[in-house]
Amino acid sequence: MKKVFTLNFTESQLATINQALMLAPYGVASPVIAHINSEMQRLYNEQYDRQREQNDAPLSNPTV
Repeated sequence: MKKVFTLNFTESQLATINQALMLAPYGVASPVIAHINSEMQRLYNEQYDRQREQNDAPLSNPTV
């Protein structure tokens, strides 16, 4: 069973990780970069969906 970890990085830290991965062989770095990009896109999409739901939600007590 694979262990899954959740880590938080600043944009600057991710840039450093990206630079380090660019020095690694393609076959090693490519799957890691693809997974990081996929996770970032998933998180952005979830945040976008939450914001959109909040903006589209009807008022609970509309005033007339």
